[in-house]
Amino acid sequence: VASTAPTQEEAPASSSGGNGSIVAAAYAGLGNPYSYGGTSPSSGWDCSGFINWAYNQAGVSLPRTTYGMMASMRQVSSPSPGDIVIQNGGSHAAIYVGNGQLIGANNPEQGTKMYSADSPYWSTTMYLSAN
Repeated sequence: VASTAPTQEEAPASSSGGNGSIVAAAYAGLGNPYSYGGTSPSSGWDCSGFINWAYNQAGVSLPRTTYGMMASMRQVSSPSPGDIVIQNGGSHAAIYVGNGQLIGANNPEQGTKMYSADSPYWSTTMYLSAN
């Protein structure tokens, strides 16, 4: 069961069709632990494990790694809610949820959290379309 922080925002209602399911799943993953190579909310996941879990909740299958996602998904010039934001050359990825915000499994200290797409720690490399 995902834990929620008292300051966590409610998942926004989405009119973006199937992408709304991805965004809702991303919000549901907030607070779960980070585990390198992990793929489940209970034992933890890494960034691509989290993205795979969220997309699977929406019925979409993806490659397991960020590099596989980069090789197989369509790149777009700006993200829509539900799209994947590849950061730091592919070493990190998160789900864009709108309003300049991302949800991603960041590291063991932070776990799965929402953060600004303009975070100075992560440099955006590319956007991958959920459609």
